[in-house]
Amino acid sequence: MKKSITVLTERETEVLVLIAGDKTDRAIARELGIGERTVRAHVSRILLKLGVASRVGAAVAATKMGLTAQGHHHG
Repeated sequence: MKKSITVLTERETEVLVLIAGDKTDRAIARELGIGERTVRAHVSRILLKLGVASRVGAAVAATKMGLTAQGHHHG
Protein backbone atom coordinates (compact mmCIF):
# COMPACT_ATOMS: atom_id res chain seq x y z
CA MET A 1 0.00 0.00 0.00
CA LYS A 2 1.41 3.37 -1.02
CA LYS A 3 1.73 5.91 1.75
CA SER A 4 0.32 9.35 1.10
CA ILE A 5 2.06 12.58 1.94
CA THR A 6 -1.27 13.83 3.31
CA VAL A 7 -0.68 11.85 6.52
CA LEU A 8 2.13 14.27 7.41
CA THR A 9 1.68 17.79 8.70
CA GLU A 10 3.35 20.62 6.79
CA ARG A 11 6.12 20.79 9.42
CA GLU A 12 6.65 17.03 9.33
CA THR A 13 6.93 17.26 5.56
CA GLU A 14 9.59 19.98 5.92
CA VAL A 15 11.51 17.80 8.38
CA LEU A 16 11.19 14.78 6.07
CA VAL A 17 12.65 16.74 3.14
CA LEU A 18 15.63 17.67 5.31
CA ILE A 19 16.04 14.07 6.50
CA ALA A 20 16.07 13.01 2.84
CA GLY A 21 18.79 15.63 2.32
CA ASP A 22 20.89 13.78 4.95
CA LYS A 23 20.66 16.59 7.50
CA THR A 24 21.33 15.93 11.19
CA ASP A 25 18.78 16.78 13.89
CA ARG A 26 20.98 19.75 14.82
CA ALA A 27 21.07 21.02 11.23
CA ILE A 28 17.31 20.57 10.85
CA ALA A 29 16.71 22.42 14.13
CA ARG A 30 18.89 25.30 12.98
CA GLU A 31 17.32 25.49 9.55
CA LEU A 32 13.72 25.45 10.85
CA GLY A 33 14.37 27.54 13.96
CA ILE A 34 13.15 24.86 16.37
CA GLY A 35 14.81 22.82 19.12
CA GLU A 36 16.57 19.49 18.59
CA ARG A 37 14.11 17.78 20.93
CA THR A 38 11.28 19.07 18.76
CA VAL A 39 13.04 17.74 15.67
CA ARG A 40 13.40 14.32 17.31
CA ALA A 41 9.69 14.34 18.16
CA HIS A 42 8.84 15.15 14.54
CA VAL A 43 11.19 12.42 13.30
CA SER A 44 9.54 9.86 15.61
CA ARG A 45 6.06 10.77 14.33
CA ILE A 46 7.26 10.70 10.72
CA LEU A 47 8.70 7.19 11.17
CA LEU A 48 5.45 6.00 12.77
CA LYS A 49 3.22 7.59 10.13
CA LEU A 50 5.29 6.26 7.23
CA GLY A 51 5.65 2.83 8.83
CA VAL A 52 9.44 2.82 8.55
CA ALA A 53 12.05 1.86 11.13
CA SER A 54 14.76 4.43 10.46
CA ARG A 55 15.71 7.79 8.99
CA VAL A 56 17.05 5.90 5.99
CA GLY A 57 13.64 4.32 5.46
CA ALA A 58 12.04 7.75 5.77
CA ALA A 59 14.47 9.18 3.22
CA VAL A 60 13.66 6.35 0.80
CA ALA A 61 9.94 6.99 1.31
CA ALA A 62 10.47 10.72 0.72
CA THR A 63 12.28 10.01 -2.52
CA LYS A 64 9.50 7.66 -3.67
CA MET A 65 6.97 10.41 -2.92
CA GLY A 66 9.01 12.88 -4.95
CA LEU A 67 9.97 14.83 -1.84
CA THR A 68 13.53 15.99 -2.22
CA ALA A 69 15.10 19.34 -1.46
CA GLN A 70 15.30 20.00 -5.21
CA GLY A 71 11.83 18.69 -6.04
CA HIS A 72 9.87 20.02 -3.09
CA HIS A 73 7.55 22.88 -3.92
CA HIS A 74 5.16 24.73 -1.64
CA GLY A 75 1.83 25.09 -3.39
